[in-house]
Amino acid sequence: TLPIVKHSWIVRDAADIPAVFAEAFHVAQSGRPGPVLIDLPKDVQVAAVAAPGSAQTPKEPAQRLDPAQLRRAESAISAAQRPLLYIGGGVRIANATQDVRAFARATGIPAVCTLQGLGVLPSEWPGSLGMIGMHGLRAANEAVQQTDLLIVLGARFDDRATGQLARFAPHARVIHIDVDAAEIGKLRNAQIAITSDLRSALRALSPRPPKIDAWREHCIQAAAEHAFRYDAPGEDIYAPALLKELSERAGDSFIATCDVGQHQMWVAQHCRFSTPHAHLTSGGLGAMGYGLPAGIGAKLARPDADVIAITGDGSFFMNIQELATLKRYDIPLKIVLLDNSSLGLVRQWQELFFDRNYSEIDLSDNPDFVAVARAFGIDAFRISKREDVSAGIERLLAATGPCLAHVVIDARSNVWPLVPPGKSNSDMMHGDP
Repeated sequence: TLPIVKHSWIVRDAADIPAVFAEAFHVAQSGRPGPVLIDLPKDVQVAAVAAPGSAQTPKEPAQRLDPAQLRRAESAISAAQRPLLYIGGGVRIANATQDVRAFARATGIPAVCTLQGLGVLPSEWPGSLGMIGMHGLRAANEAVQQTDLLIVLGARFDDRATGQLARFAPHARVIHIDVDAAEIGKLRNAQIAITSDLRSALRALSPRPPKIDAWREHCIQAAAEHAFRYDAPGEDIYAPALLKELSERAGDSFIATCDVGQHQMWVAQHCRFSTPHAHLTSGGLGAMGYGLPAGIGAKLARPDADVIAITGDGSFFMNIQELATLKRYDIPLKIVLLDNSSLGLVRQWQELFFDRNYSEIDLSDNPDFVAVARAFGIDAFRISKREDVSAGIERLLAATGPCLAHVVIDARSNVWPLVPPGKSNSDMMHGDP
């Protein structure tokens, strides 16, 4: 697995600091980017050092693509009858979004993505089937089970995406392209392995477009047939419909920062993303409390965007003090707080897999979140009926300062579909329509 810290140094002499920092920046930004840790003992911290000039970091040597592997990949793509692109978060890290779009456009190959690959292909892209995995879309999961050639772009076969690995894409040969050689073959054998940054590899590939009209049409029809419905009965707010409308009303300026839980999966399933940078989530780290500080960072970086921190009542408590930061620096971040008075995803698992043996998930004693936000000096309002959703979205998007929308939803709502733990992606539970 990828370590949280890519590299570390312990600095024992103040004279080493300039060189160590230069190397640290180089390591952090090269290959597969990642954080570094520099440990400075107290005596080094208080030592006087000469102010260094601008550090010169070495340039990465150009990677040499293997022509034989490229030709093999081109032949496999051209001969495939049911090829599929499997897009991961490495595409965003490599700034290869436009290259992937150009490749998908040139070949006409349908695509699925991981949680971190959302937005590489816009939601409305023809042939884009959406997210795969535990809470993936039915058409996407079914396409993976049917494909005969899986073209893996910056993905790592994470178990949340693959389900039972031995039954994942059972009929497929694999082309795996990744800058990190350790990821290739780690979990799934790749018949064709290309160790390279994605931009270089995709620009070097020029396969003859495969003749896949029937396969492509099958995928598009499956996506239409299994598309989500938003006409849930009742007067209560239906969270998927609210999130869909919110993202569509915000348009291309929409950036969502998510915490962890049911709301995180609903965002992935139902929000429209025009770019992978519009969807910020802690992914496999599963960090409750990530959404609000991530939203602050995103709004400071993109003050022109509609940055919306989407959170749940459980996650919101983890960093609720950051409301003071919003007020102190007058950061006009918008917050959607989906309140189901429970730790919703844990409750759902206890309901489905632990015989309703509920434990430590009841948050029915939540405070008045509107009053809490106002105590911090933040504008806030509450909606609890479906008829108030559109007006609530309009009020939130029109806010000129920080604003919290407290959205009350049914505590019994579940995220569907769901692949049970240890099962194949073909064993999806679909729940209510």
